[in-house]
Amino acid sequence: IHFYFNRTTINPHYGKAFYRLGRECQDKCGLDEQLSYFQKAVFYDPNLNDVYYRLGIIYGKQGQIEKEFAAYKKVTALDHINADAYLKAGRYYFEKGEWDYALRYFLQSNRYKPGEHGTFYYLARSYEKKQMYKEAAHYYVSVVSGQTYLSAEACQGLWRISRILGQREMVLDEVYKMHGNPLWE
Repeated sequence: IHFYFNRTTINPHYGKAFYRLGRECQDKCGLDEQLSYFQKAVFYDPNLNDVYYRLGIIYGKQGQIEKEFAAYKKVTALDHINADAYLKAGRYYFEKGEWDYALRYFLQSNRYKPGEHGTFYYLARSYEKKQMYKEAAHYYVSVVSGQTYLSAEACQGLWRISRILGQREMVLDEVYKMHGNPLWE
C-alpha cells in the first residue's frame, strides 16, 4: 500500500525537474516539446509562476491568444510583482476594448517596473480611449521624451488629442512641463 500511495501522489519536485528540462530545451527543441515539458511542470507543481510565463510565450507564438492570456493572468496571481506579465495581460484587455481592466494591469506594470516606455504608451492609449486626455497626454509626452521606437506613435497620439476642441492648450502645457521649454516657440 505504501508503494502504491507514493506512486499516485503528485510530487512537486517533478515540476521543477520538468521546468529545468523545458528551459534547457528552449534553444534545442521545437515549441511542442517545450510546451510538453512546461505543461508537465505545472501539472506536478501548479505554483511555478515562471512556468506559466513561459507557457504564455509559447501560446503567443502558436497564436493561442486565450491560453496565452490565461497563462499571464495566472502569473499575476502567483507573482504580484511581475511587471511583464501585467503588461501582457493588460494588452489582452486593451485589444478586447476593456479599457478599465487594461488600465488596472498597466498601472500595476508601471508600479513594479516604473519608467517602462511600452507601459507608458499603453497607459496613454488606454486613457485616450477613456477620453481622459490629460492623463493620456502626460504618458504620451513621457514616451516622446524617452526617444524610443514608440515616440512617433506617441507624437501622433498627442496630435490627435490636441485636435480635440479645448485640448490643445492642455497638451502644450504637458509638453512644457516635461521639457521645460515650449516646443511651439
